[in-house]
Amino acid sequence: MPTHSRVDAICIGAIPVVAFVAFAIASPAASATETTQLRYANPAAALATQVHLPLGTQRYYVGNYTLQTVAPDASFQAYCVDPFRHAITSFLGYEKSALASFLSGSAQKLADVSSLFAHAYAGSVGNATKAAGFQLALWEVFNDDRNLASGSVRKTDNTNAAAVAEANSLLASLANATWATPAANYELTMFSNSQAQSYLAAAPALGSNSVEVPAAVPIPEPETFVLMLVGLLGLLGWASLNAKTRNAAA
Repeated sequence: MPTHSRVDAICIGAIPVVAFVAFAIASPAASATETTQLRYANPAAALATQVHLPLGTQRYYVGNYTLQTVAPDASFQAYCVDPFRHAITSFLGYEKSALASFLSGSAQKLADVSSLFAHAYAGSVGNATKAAGFQLALWEVFNDDRNLASGSVRKTDNTNAAAVAEANSLLASLANATWATPAANYELTMFSNSQAQSYLAAAPALGSNSVEVPAAVPIPEPETFVLMLVGLLGLLGWASLNAKTRNAAA
């Protein structure tokens, strides 16, 4: 969560002001542990807000983040699952495994995290406030006491109120099994590293109608826009000249 307040950077968002949570779209769930090279790139849908985390009380990017892989060179979104380490912008080797395998000894936690994604993940996609609330709730379920007023992950008087309200609503729905949205089917994949924040990615299960998060699309550099403009003007000039030539011939 990129921490931030610096906004800091921390998986969890963990780079001065950085988002947490990682859902990898377009990333197949892993059936066995394997190693992949990836790095934290930037916040995707996130709010820069003050939160108390084990790393300190400061402003963090809370929400989901964009991660970049080496091979193939691609980007995807994900949520941070541990508020104890910072996000790292250099490529590191992450162990990739199915969430069910990663949490094989924690059946209740697996069920709760899966339920959170099934009912609320789609609504968090592209919405910074909902993504921040989802991230807070995910931290509570994965690594804390499910109460934003206590524990290692806590709200402060300066935490974004809308994000806190969203997180509390999700935690209440999880505790009471009273979801307002139907369940969707996602394959959840863990990307874990002992030195940097770990992420959880969600990809629609095969044959499901779950929401898929689009991969990040590169933004053309300024030089690219100039070349595009020159090319467009050239086409317009050619079309005008061609029209005049036809008129003269007529």
